[in-house]
Amino acid sequence: YIKDYDRLGSTSCYSWSTMDFSQWVIFLALDDQQTVGGVMLMMPECLFWDLPVSPTHQRLGIGQRLMQHVIEWIEQNS
Repeated sequence: YIKDYDRLGSTSCYSWSTMDFSQWVIFLALDDQQTVGGVMLMMPECLFWDLPVSPTHQRLGIGQRLMQHVIEWIEQNS
């Protein structure tokens, strides 16, 4: 399964083109300057939105490290 929000189209309950991302926090995991994972938080509620990791980089602890970074960031910024 590969998550692809662009495939959801207009039938999705969320329209990416109309969402306000100005209060969101996004952390990326990079491998040689290529994005291999990320996590998004909707602020100020600290709502965890998503944590995709590239299939070629799964089971390497990337998601776990991203979540640890999120927890530390929330503790320092809330």
